[in-house]
Amino acid sequence: MEKLNLEIKEVMDKLDLEITDCQLLRNQKWDIIEKLLSRVEKLKSQYDNVKKRNNNMKKKIIELEKESELYKDYCRNITHVKWSD
Repeated sequence: MEKLNLEIKEVMDKLDLEITDCQLLRNQKWDIIEKLLSRVEKLKSQYDNVKKRNNNMKKKIIELEKESELYKDYCRNITHVKWSD
């Protein structure tokens, strides 16, 4: 009977250790998930900022191209300036 009790205690101790290990692994898993989520949010924010800047730059380029065309047209149509040969 005593031997059986000892075996039961050993099995219970082993199960307790396994449960503790599982809890530690679960906690580690959640820590990693939280870190990854935080990183994803940070990257998403950076992406949004870069996307806004890119769109602003595209608009600026379009504006500058239009302005350049106006200057080209103006220069082509200048008749009041005497060009030297």
